[in-house]
Amino acid sequence: MSNCDCKLNQYGNLDAMPDGWTQTKATIIQLRKLNIHNHKVSIGWTRRQGKYLPTLINAIDKSHLVEVNQYLQRQRDKSRDKANRLAEKYAEYMTDDPKERANILQEYLNNQATGGKACKLLVEGYHERDIDKMFEAYRLMAGARHRHENTDYDYLLRQGVDKEQARRILSIN
Repeated sequence: MSNCDCKLNQYGNLDAMPDGWTQTKATIIQLRKLNIHNHKVSIGWTRRQGKYLPTLINAIDKSHLVEVNQYLQRQRDKSRDKANRLAEKYAEYMTDDPKERANILQEYLNNQATGGKACKLLVEGYHERDIDKMFEAYRLMAGARHRHENTDYDYLLRQGVDKEQARRILSIN
C-alpha cells in the first residue's frame, strides 16, 4: 500500500491530483476491501440546494490501477450474471411459451448491452413482485427492439444525432 505525502486541504481532501496518481471509478469501500490507499481530490465545485459543494473524485496510485480495474470487472461480471438469472426467472414468471420466453430474454440482453432502464425496472419489478414494473420493462424492451429493427434509428445515431433527438425525430417514446 503506497501513500502520498500530500497536503490535505481544510476539508481533508486534495486540491490537485498527486504525481503518479490517477482517477478511479472504485468506491472507497471497494478500495478498502482491496487494501488500497486512496484520496479524494477536489476537481471543482457544484451548486446543490443553494450551497456550493466540492466535486470529488477517488484517486489511487497508478501502480494499483490494473488490480482495481480487474476487481471492478469481476464485480460487473457478477452483477451481469445475477441479472441474467433474474431475467430468466422473469421470463418464466411472465409466460409458459418457450418462444415468448426466448424473445423476452433476447430483448432483455439487448437492453442490458446498452445500459437501458428496462433492465433496472425488470430487476426491481421481479424483486418487488410488481407486475406493472415488469410489464413496463417489457414494453420498453419491445419499443427498443422496434426502434432498432424497423426504423432509421441506428442510422441517425451513426450520423451523430443523440438518442433523445433521434427518438423525437422518429416520434417514438
